[in-house]
Amino acid sequence: MRNPIIRDYNSLLAELVAERKRQGLSQIDMDTVAFIADGYTAKLEAGYKCFGPISLAAVLGALNVALVLVKLDEHGRPLIEGEEVAA
Repeated sequence: MRNPIIRDYNSLLAELVAERKRQGLSQIDMDTVAFIADGYTAKLEAGYKCFGPISLAAVLGALNVALVLVKLDEHGRPLIEGEEVAA
């Protein structure tokens, strides 16, 4: 998986959908693995539902991925311990 800097909800959703597909999981498989309601992944991906704290945590856990907060400088570039890094 790439390590993109995600700045909005739609980008987050797109990355999670891409990761689900990379792992070969169908939407139904994701519902099962993440222990979320049948059809919920389809509704999330279609934009009928939005992630809440419980469903986001369930999907991240099912995909074995994590979110990391990155401090940005005044130009929107990432900083690590006060040093600029390539975006």
